[in-house]
This record gives sequence, C-alpha cells and structure tokens, in this order.
Amino acid sequence: MRGVSALLLAAAAVVPAFAANQTNDGLKNIKHIVLFMQENRAFDHYFGTMAGVRGFKDPNVHISKNTGKSVFHQPVNESMVKVSDGPDTDYKPPKNVTELMPFHLPYQGGDYKERVQCILCGSNSWQANHAAWNEGEIDRWAMNNTPYSLGYFQRDDIPVHFALAENFVVADAYYEGQIASTDPNRVTWFSTTINADGSAAGGNVSMGGTVLDNNRDPKCIEGKNGDEYSCRPLYWKTVPEYMSDAKIDWKLYQDFDNFGDNTLVEWRQYQLAAKNKTDLAKRGLSFSGIKSFLEDAKNGTLPEVSYIVGPQYLSEHAPYTPNDGAWLQREVANAVMNGKAWNSTVLMISYDETGGWADHVMSPHAKRGTPGEWIKDPFTADGKLAPTGPGFRLPFYIISPFTRKGGVFTEPTSHESQTLFLEEWAKANGKPFHVSVMNKWRREQLSNLVNAFDFSKIDTSIPNIPSVRTPSKDPIRDQYNGAFVCQLKYRNTIQPHVPYGKQKEEDALKVERGYKPVRGDLSEGRYLRFEADHGHVLSWKDENKLTTKKSDSKYDEDTLFVLSWLGSEPKDNRFNVANMKRDKFFTSDLKLTSDRRSAAKFALVDQGNGKGHSIVEEQSKKHVSVDKNGEISLKDGDATMFKTFSVTL
Repeated sequence: MRGVSALLLAAAAVVPAFAANQTNDGLKNIKHIVLFMQENRAFDHYFGTMAGVRGFKDPNVHISKNTGKSVFHQPVNESMVKVSDGPDTDYKPPKNVTELMPFHLPYQGGDYKERVQCILCGSNSWQANHAAWNEGEIDRWAMNNTPYSLGYFQRDDIPVHFALAENFVVADAYYEGQIASTDPNRVTWFSTTINADGSAAGGNVSMGGTVLDNNRDPKCIEGKNGDEYSCRPLYWKTVPEYMSDAKIDWKLYQDFDNFGDNTLVEWRQYQLAAKNKTDLAKRGLSFSGIKSFLEDAKNGTLPEVSYIVGPQYLSEHAPYTPNDGAWLQREVANAVMNGKAWNSTVLMISYDETGGWADHVMSPHAKRGTPGEWIKDPFTADGKLAPTGPGFRLPFYIISPFTRKGGVFTEPTSHESQTLFLEEWAKANGKPFHVSVMNKWRREQLSNLVNAFDFSKIDTSIPNIPSVRTPSKDPIRDQYNGAFVCQLKYRNTIQPHVPYGKQKEEDALKVERGYKPVRGDLSEGRYLRFEADHGHVLSWKDENKLTTKKSDSKYDEDTLFVLSWLGSEPKDNRFNVANMKRDKFFTSDLKLTSDRRSAAKFALVDQGNGKGHSIVEEQSKKHVSVDKNGEISLKDGDATMFKTFSVTL
C-alpha cells in the first residue's frame, strides 16, 4: 500500500490473528448507523480549549516561515482590506499592532455570552480557505479572511457539545474533505469525490464538477484560467446508491427547511427519481421530518443507515446559534440513547466545513500532482496547482455503546472516512459494497474509523447531557428564528471588539487541564503518557535513557512524551519520540540524545479493541517491552501493550 512504511507493517504484524475476527464480530453488533452533519464550525473554534486533545497547547504547532512564530500568532497590519463577506467592526488594527492570537469571543463579559451566539464570521470559500493555508504556512486567517476567524468558544458557552464529545469519542484529526465551502464537502460526504481532474469519478466536466463552490444552476462556470468548473448536474454514483445495490436499508431525514444541505438534488439521477417518484426519491428526497427520526430512534425502527440534514436555523451556520444547534443535537442523541435499539446504534456527528472559523492544523496532502488531488486553480489567472483537500479540522464525535468514555481518536480522518466505515460494517454484515468513485489516495490514506470503537465491551449507560433552552419560533410561520431574535435584540453590538494589543499568550491560549485515553494510530500534537501492565509508566526522569516509574494518578512532566511526525502521508506512521521539553530524543538503544540527527524512528500502532498501543523501533524492528519489574528492553515477538493518554497540563 503506497505511503505505508515497512515499519508500520511490522508494527501491525504484532496483532494476533484473531484480532481481525474480533473486529468483524464487533461490527456485526451494529445494526443502525446515523450520520448527522451540521454546518460551518472549526475544531479550534469549538474545542481548542478542551483537555486531552490537539488544541491550543499543541507541542507541534507549526512555526510560520514568514513570521518565525507559531501560527497561533496571526499577522495583521493597518493596510488590511476587507476581503471576505464577514463583519466590518474593528477590522483594522491600530498602527502598533502586528499580530492577533485566538480569543474567547465573549471575553468582554456581561451579556456578550449571549450576543456572540449570533456572531458573524468570514468567508468559507475556496479562495479564502486556500489563502489562510498560504502554501502550508497557515498564517493568513486574519489578513485574508477576518480577525473574527480567530474567535473561539469555551465549555461554558457550548456545554452540550462538550458533553456529547467527552462522554464518548471525540476526534481531533478529522478534516474537512475539501478546502472549500458547503457543497464541495457535502458532495464528498454523499459520494466521496468532487470529480476533480484525474479522479476516479471520471475527472471530466461531462460528468459534472469539479465541485469547488455552491451552485445549483444546470451550467458550468468559467474560471479565470479559462477552465470550466462547478458544472451541474452531477452524474457519478452516490454512496446511497451503492447501499441500495447492496440491499442496505437507508433513508435521509429532513424537513422542508433544509438549508439546501441535501446536495443529492444536484445529481441527475435524483432529479429523474423525483420526477418519476421512484424509490431513490422516496429514500433520499422526501420530507418525512426530523420529528419522524426522533420517533423511529425511540421505537428502534430506524433503517440500517440514516442521514440527517437539519433545519437551516438549527444548523449552527453563523449567525445561526451554537446553542440552537445544541438543542437539536441533544434531541437526536437522547432519542438514540433512550431508544429501543441503543445497544446496537452508532451516531456520528460531524460538520461540513470551517465556515471561515480558524483552525491551526491542515491535513497532510497527497504528493503534488496526484491524480484527483491537485488541480489547476480556476480562481487564479495562471492556474497554479492547488490541493483540493483534505482541509482544516472540524468537530467530530461518535456516540455509541462501543465509544462510551472512549477519549480521543487520533487517526487522520475526513468525510470519506464515514463511507470507509460503512464499507467495513457492510462487509462484516454480509452486504459488501465498494465505492469505486473514491480516489485511490484517500482510500489508502484516510482512517476507516474502526479503531475508534472498542468491541470488547459494551457500555450502554446514558450520560446526563446538559439542558439547553428550546429554540424560539416565529408563531406565524412556525419557523425557528433564534438567530433573528438575537440579532434584533443586540443589533449593532453583536460583534465583540477585536482585542488588538491586549493579549497575553498565557490568557489567549489558556486551556483546561486533564487527560483523555487515546484510540487510534497516533499522530503528533499531544503530550502523551504510556502506561504498561504491572503498574509501570514510561518515564524520561533519568534524562539519559528511557526508564519506568510506578504509575500513580499524578501526570508528572517526566512521564509525558512528544511525537514528531516524519512521514509525508497520513498512514506513514514514523516518529521521533522526545521528552516533554523536546530538547532530548530517544535513540535506537532507548537512550536520550540532544542531537536529533541521532534520534531513532518509532511506529506507535493501536492494536484495536482496547488492547492498547505497541511501540516499534525501526532499525531493529523490535518492540519496546516492559517486564513485571519495570525493566525496559527491545524484544521480538509479543509486544507490551501500552495504555496511552493525551494529557493537557
């Protein structure tokens, strides 16, 4: 498999032969899968302050070549011009201010906690997102979008989101499918491709696409470089159609007010299905309503696979409020958790794209020129090559009895991963299908989410999710209107003042202290603790070699390690391992060196179903082993399994 090193394959080989069967049997326990996608929020914007995730205390945060500082320090200057469709308030900084850091949106106190619920942000376009990325430097969020892009919420602002994420499994390496707006990402969600040049879907405009923006007109758009893009309708096969062929029962739940988020209507076959009133239209285009989903979930009568497209005013797309969306999420989650089929149901909650809100991590990309992954940018006159995606990180959490209290999932993941999971689940249940239009690189490199689950135990306990007020409705139109009520109440004082020149890093990047157990193959961006059997935890306290100490409830700095990724593609699982200070690295004989050139390469692989992680040294292909006395060695054969925790101090 391209991009997967021999080291990773050697590490994976320690999995017992029966492990795959255990996973297969575990997937058989799932009878209902619910895919629920909301709108336009970024990971840092919602969860940057959360403990135990890759947030504002990221030890591997990118240092911009342009500024020499971490990308939490975004450049600004007085020549800034409003380039997005975001708000005007406080756009330009004072003359002496050159940077802006992330800031808590209601930092001014008072009733700003309510005001910023209906705050506006910037642009979610291909142009604005690629500008923020800035060829990998990720340092143009404020300059090329809006200073408000750097605003974020904390637990007290969005308690329902935190509760749902933290009582189950939250992913901190889940990326938008495309570095673009809603349609490209929802088209990816429903089909795994935007039909870029060279893609598996055909790669030519006669099939529709390349889907780079929101367009419903039956025509193509001509780019600045003369190429056509965003042609509609679309013609390639969607994931629901593959499921129909495999005799998998599926249904899309939506109200009439669906914000245009059911992009299935952009495919010609669905347009014909609506005209002819076929089964495809009944399953994918009818308006049975979200209330019918809640009833089906409570009664245990959901189809095998459900899609949920929520109402516009509950979508969380700014200015539609996070708390109104939280009410809908709570209703959906409670219906599932209190339903008759809770012990066999999986609910995945995701977001389509960032909506102009900043995140500090961009997904790894395919090598430049990989078919279907890099295109001539039609928004530039010279048509320079640009990656289509994956993009910046989004909130994503999995609610099920197999992910209860599961912590953080760390494998590189995107919208296609939901389809990869469906394929694995369908195969295990004797209804296999294979989405042939998915690009080869994404199929090979993105997670299939299976390691987010622990099928060795089922925990059907139901957490208490904080209550949130019922969204207001227009009594005449019977339509949710919370954002409008908020905007009318606060009018021109919704947007907080941008805290130019008033920030200290320790305040701007303040996070919650705590830890989460880790699931999935590891990626960088966290302080990690490794606990072995017999009550021993890895430690670098000696400062000359890797050692152990007795495990206790204290998360001391000398038991925390940092990974530095050496790969070029998501599944290239090679790392240097350093102490928390990152001033010493481990060698192939498990000693510490300050010379990174002498550092060894390690693979850290999740063995699945709660077994823990193995640690393999590349040169010897041996596993880090800890015996009952706490002695460390490199061994062949069975590896020590480490329970891994992501820690925020």
